[in-house]
Amino acid sequence: DEVAAWYGREHDGEGVDVDEESAEMKKRRTLLVDALLAKATAQSMLLAEAEESDRPQRHEAFESTWSQLEQWGDPATMDDGFDLAVDRERRRGRPASALAMVHDRIDAHPHTQSLYELRLELLEELEWDHLAAAQRNDLLRRFPDDYQPF
Repeated sequence: DEVAAWYGREHDGEGVDVDEESAEMKKRRTLLVDALLAKATAQSMLLAEAEESDRPQRHEAFESTWSQLEQWGDPATMDDGFDLAVDRERRRGRPASALAMVHDRIDAHPHTQSLYELRLELLEELEWDHLAAAQRNDLLRRFPDDYQPF
């Protein structure tokens, strides 16, 4: 609550005390977000392994943690929260939303092979075979197994 109160009010920005307090609150906010991400990740893993009878309770717990996490920023834009956000969208039956998130991430990180592989998985999940075939060719072109000998 103290961290939320700090970020919810205006500060004059002058003085050593404000700078020190600001650094301390930034550190506490980072710790809080990291803890919420770890909790949401653990709940997501438990949800994936849960039996059918436990799923509604685990899903509700995960969504509660997710809403707490969203109060501190968009988890999908956080480095550790991206995979969690994609899994959440897939679990909610929204692979096209997950695909849009992957496209945005590829724009920011164009040399990450795992993102292109994830895009291929989502295209196959959507049964967009013509785009999946193009993505397979693109993967081979961008990330060849071996280079051609000279």
